[in-house]
Amino acid sequence: MSNLSLFEYKVVTVDATGQECDRYRSSSRYRVEDLGREIVLEMVAIPGGTFCIGSPQTEEGWHSS
Repeated sequence: MSNLSLFEYKVVTVDATGQECDRYRSSSRYRVEDLGREIVLEMVAIPGGTFCIGSPQTEEGWHSS
């Protein structure tokens, strides 16, 4: 991606009971793309090998996709 801007944010990690375990600041690069007709995409660069999506198999209502 070209024309990336930098933004900073706070990351808070909590355990299963909601108790805070960790807190730190981080930053990422992003880009805003105006597609016209009032459609705007805000995209954040995700470093390779760090993205994980989904829920654990132990979560109530979980099913394979």
